[in-house]
Amino acid sequence: FELTDQGTRGAPLDIGASQGMKIELGAAGPAGGSLMPEIHQQLVGVTKGKVRDVQVTLGKRAGEMGGQRIIIGVTCREMQQQVLPELSDELARKVKQDEQFRQAGTEEGIPEEEERSLDTFTLADLRIEILAEIRQAAEKEEIAKVTQQLEAVLQRSAEVRCEWGDLSGGKKSVQERVKEEEFAAIVSAVADRE
Repeated sequence: FELTDQGTRGAPLDIGASQGMKIELGAAGPAGGSLMPEIHQQLVGVTKGKVRDVQVTLGKRAGEMGGQRIIIGVTCREMQQQVLPELSDELARKVKQDEQFRQAGTEEGIPEEEERSLDTFTLADLRIEILAEIRQAAEKEEIAKVTQQLEAVLQRSAEVRCEWGDLSGGKKSVQERVKEEEFAAIVSAVADRE
């Protein structure tokens, strides 16, 4: 619907509709219906059988309507409460078993030190593994940030001309390929000095 100056429904818009859509309120990505966070926020407190008018700003993919503020009428047909399992050693073993099943299908397989650990795996072990994975992800992220900062400093401090290569093909833009070539030349020059 068009949004009136009073913040109410105006004329209907012919932009399509969605029915039977399931979303997890507050979830991002596919679980949240790939909807914008502002839609989730406006749906908090909706009850079964009720219609909620949600105001949104259309994105660039809406073409000439991009940037326009509209109202979407949302009818809540059904509500389900998510029931989480009890945190226990049994749950930890199930999580570990699922992980090992996925690992078994990879080239690396199940790590040798974990092959016989399933029977004695506990919730405390699962917490330790999760913390280790979080630390590892944070370290990778930090290394990526430092690398990006170093690349930026190198790019600003050196001037490189790449006139010998054909940078017109591939999926990357010419600017991205030139930047990569310039960076490779800088790294090569630094390595030659070492």
